[in-house]
Amino acid sequence: MKLLIVRHGEAEPMCKADAERQLTEKGVADALALGRRLQQAGLKPAKAAVSPYQRAQQTFAAIQRALAIPAVTIEHITPESSVAQAIVALETVADGCDYLLMVSHLPLVSSLIAYLVDGSQRAAYEYPMPPASLAELELDVIAPGCATLKRLISPPYGV
Repeated sequence: MKLLIVRHGEAEPMCKADAERQLTEKGVADALALGRRLQQAGLKPAKAAVSPYQRAQQTFAAIQRALAIPAVTIEHITPESSVAQAIVALETVADGCDYLLMVSHLPLVSSLIAYLVDGSQRAAYEYPMPPASLAELELDVIAPGCATLKRLISPPYGV
């Protein structure tokens, strides 16, 4: 299985509720560029798991312009979610799927990558995920230490 983990694009710094924060113009542009880069590289997941937070939804919408893939909104991949919650949610969405995209937030994205690659969340600092960055993982099962990190990229994408 391949798993593309994306951190949402740059978002406005303040809002009355964190879940309502919108992408900035740069955030939208970076997400659009990421979608184009994925398309040009021939990377097209079968479906996407997306956080319900506005900035993640907007990031996916921009990526979807280039990839045209279906999405499922998942409550358990928000900034406050645990890695355990995210894994259960991803297993449910990935059922029968060999290529999945996830759009989420820090600290979850770095912690999830560390857990899947290294078997421990303590290595999360080794996987910096600036806004609109992407980690490509290959794994046989969604379990600790069972993934291989294929690439970790951040904007600008040069597309």
